[in-house]
Amino acid sequence: MLSIALNDAAGRTAYFAGFHAAQAYISEKTGKTAKTHKGVQSELHRLTKDNPHFDADLRPFCRKLTI
Repeated sequence: MLSIALNDAAGRTAYFAGFHAAQAYISEKTGKTAKTHKGVQSELHRLTKDNPHFDADLRPFCRKLTI
């Protein structure tokens, strides 16, 4: 990807993979759909803040990135 200057596309695709995984997790746990960046961010944090099985390093991923 880097050698053909697709690093931005690769980063964007990786971000959306995480975003959609978070949406799926939220949907599975609540039966609801979080559609916005802020909605996914806050709901993912709420659902995982006391969950010892969820890697703490993954929680803030939405806060660090922007679409």
